[in-house]
Amino acid sequence: MTSSVQPLAPAEPRAAGARPTPAPVELTPREQVALITVAVGLTQGAAARRLGTSERSIRRALVSAVERLGARSQAHAVAVAALMGQLDLRVVGRGELPEWPLDPPKQTGAQIRANCVLAAERAARVAPRRARVMALLGEGLSPKEVAARLGLSRRMVYADRAAVRERSGSG
Repeated sequence: MTSSVQPLAPAEPRAAGARPTPAPVELTPREQVALITVAVGLTQGAAARRLGTSERSIRRALVSAVERLGARSQAHAVAVAALMGQLDLRVVGRGELPEWPLDPPKQTGAQIRANCVLAAERAARVAPRRARVMALLGEGLSPKEVAARLGLSRRMVYADRAAVRERSGSG
């Protein structure tokens, strides 16, 4: 009796409404901490009080993590992130919570103006109008004042500023 090797059958088609497997993502530190609070079993309000932040910040981080992971719920997001190696769930057993990552320090007005001047110099390579927009912003004029002076809409001023920052990497 001879046995023959059968080729593998093609994979079964996905059920209607089934989600594709998410591509690996790198969670932000805030998303990781927020998911750990879910794993510990804290409510968003309790997590906010323990971490010294707002409930809205916790909610935003959780919603972002669930969406980015392609999860169906917060608990599912915890499982997916743990399987991807994004969460260290050993802290859950000890009842510890990592620190809530703080925002970077806000820039002072002088720093913002200096960045605008630098961006204006870089903008000269982009377009003359954008260079004028950045130069006027660097002088301390508001986007509304720049728009009025150059005969542009405020939306155009914001778009020019964003384009220059994106191109120059000072975003």
